[in-house]
Amino acid sequence: MTPDDLNILIQEGEGTTLEFKESLSSSFARELVALANTIGGKILLGVRDAEAVQHHEMVGRYLEDHSSISRRDVAELCAISDPQAHRLLKKMVSERVLRRVGTRGRSVRYERNAQNARIAAAISTVNGTSISNAA
Repeated sequence: MTPDDLNILIQEGEGTTLEFKESLSSSFARELVALANTIGGKILLGVRDAEAVQHHEMVGRYLEDHSSISRRDVAELCAISDPQAHRLLKKMVSERVLRRVGTRGRSVRYERNAQNARIAAAISTVNGTSISNAA
């Protein structure tokens, strides 16, 4: 496969026969078997799904205007299922972008991680952009 072939696949995006995986995970073997049990296809390791990046950015923009977000809010905002919203929020918490507030169920909300916001503000000050837009 040439670099041009790879770029074409990435531009086409995920589908029935193409999966993007940022890294190996515990579910990789299951996904590989599922792909093999259908019509086959390709898995590109080290490629982040552009849609996932877009969802991540949508949550960030939402939190510029709101103090917190729920899983239901994320599902509606990104037009994804509840389990997909849960995985997105869990990933954002593990990346320390968000922090979980509340214990269980519907009362759980997610807020920007204050430490991460301070880091973003410091970076934007270095880059000469407005701090109020970064935090």
